[in-house]
Amino acid sequence: MATLAELKSLVAGDLDRSVEVVAAHLSNWINEELEDIQDQALWWFLLAWRDFSTSANQAYYDLPSDLGQTLVLYLVESGTYAPLNDADLAGLRAQYGDGTPASQPVAFAQDPSTGTPGRLLLAPTPDAEYSMSHHYRKRLTRLTADAHSNFLTLEHPALVEYGAAARGAFILGDRQLAADLAMLRGSEFAKLWRRHAAYTRKGPLQLVPRLNAGKSTSRIRG
Repeated sequence: MATLAELKSLVAGDLDRSVEVVAAHLSNWINEELEDIQDQALWWFLLAWRDFSTSANQAYYDLPSDLGQTLVLYLVESGTYAPLNDADLAGLRAQYGDGTPASQPVAFAQDPSTGTPGRLLLAPTPDAEYSMSHHYRKRLTRLTADAHSNFLTLEHPALVEYGAAARGAFILGDRQLAADLAMLRGSEFAKLWRRHAAYTRKGPLQLVPRLNAGKSTSRIRG
């Protein structure tokens, strides 16, 4: 396991530089590597869900602060999970204007006007309390303080270390060192991939959550 401060020291050591010499770049290299790892698959550790209830005549709802991507939004009724349509915000507003009578929602869109992650717009506006289940892909929080850590830095610190160091070596002009570190990074990535495959019990070409649209489904755990 490693904190941001520990990773900085490790990366600087891999580059044979003091932390002070590359201090301005270390956090960026580490966070860029974390972003890249997250984007390379629909990892099991990024899958999350939350249940919430609607209120009559309320169209907008808060989104999870760690939202990366909505996978599916279900309306849950008598044990049946019915997926809502993922719609374009402008189109949804055009089709379901404020004058549309409230009823059971059939579609949703993400409204980013309030910042990140924005708000969830349901349409038509709910006319009563409905049970909803929001399944989504998380984003790991960017590391900004030396004491910060996340799942990848705690469970697979060497992967983050070698990936960040390879970036640094390339930028510093040491192509051979960058290649060597990239190979080490590849070995560590394979460990994460095997763990992911074992968790999902699927092949590497079927990285999708276990969702069965329109039918009862087990919840996704984060």
